[in-house]
Amino acid sequence: MSTQNTVLLKTQENWKEWNTQFEGLARGKNLWGIITGDEQEILKPAPPTDDTLAPPAGSTRSTNPTSLADRQFAWTVYKSLRDDYILQQTELSKLREWMQKTISPQVYEYCCDPEDSMKEWYAKLKQRVGIDDATVKKLAREAYKKAIKPVTRPRDVLTWLNNWEEAMHKAEKARIAVAATTSDWIEDFLNAVRTLNPVWATSYEIAKSKDIESDNLTFRLVAQDFRKGLDTKLIQQSSNIAKGSFGPTFDAEEAKTEGTELNHAPKGQSYTQKRKQKPNNLESCNIAKKTKVACKACGQMHEWKACFYLFPQEAPKGFKERAVIRRFINHLLQTDKEFAKEVEEWKSLRNQD
Repeated sequence: MSTQNTVLLKTQENWKEWNTQFEGLARGKNLWGIITGDEQEILKPAPPTDDTLAPPAGSTRSTNPTSLADRQFAWTVYKSLRDDYILQQTELSKLREWMQKTISPQVYEYCCDPEDSMKEWYAKLKQRVGIDDATVKKLAREAYKKAIKPVTRPRDVLTWLNNWEEAMHKAEKARIAVAATTSDWIEDFLNAVRTLNPVWATSYEIAKSKDIESDNLTFRLVAQDFRKGLDTKLIQQSSNIAKGSFGPTFDAEEAKTEGTELNHAPKGQSYTQKRKQKPNNLESCNIAKKTKVACKACGQMHEWKACFYLFPQEAPKGFKERAVIRRFINHLLQTDKEFAKEVEEWKSLRNQD
């Protein structure tokens, strides 16, 4: 078994996975019956001697020519038993060595006396760190609840994603309800990543709606899709989300053909000059300043009150929308009534100015 995938038994949280690996290894070596006590270890056979080969009293076998064949048969049986014994002891030794490598020193000290048998080792381990199915489910639920807390710092997103995958794996193994179908866990995942980029979250939900309804979406595939939308290098180097780090990559072809840079400069005007411009009527407020929170509407790094998609009248000449983002925003305004109300109130306020 690969050491890269081996679980180190430290506490009850590791028991389920460690025990699964241990049982699989023991069964593969035909030792599981010995571990559970249903079978006995093969005893070391003794070689045949003149005493063991001596015929019963009154027998004439010793003077019979077949006595040589009897001796040969006895030695053949002995060699077979000896080979079985050596093979089992070799496998027991390998299993014992595996346990020594995969049990933490603290647990090993209390549960694995060198003089005890493998059966005794396992019984003590099960008593000290073993858990029942109910406890396994409880720990899996706790790990899941911890894993779905919203991501707040972009630099932590990959660590968060790895932890989420591990929690989902445990939830599936424990067969807790939240991991039963896609619709049970996908909402938690999307809500957790929505704080970093609402466009990706909602666009993904729309694009994968049929797969979600038919339960054809696995958590591994979702994690893979999410990674495709990340610029790993930028995340590792900066605590800010760079523009375009999260993109709806599942619809990348459409974005490529239908859209341009959100801040595309008009013909004859440099991009640097364009960036120095301030949106109309925004000189007196700070909403156009850079923020560490992505716009709820378009996903760029500004407050939604400065979003050209929500307030196209504020957009500079030459600004071109991306169709995929426009569809997302339309869907957002239709489904999030509270946010739509805020947008309308802000529009009214700006119109008064």
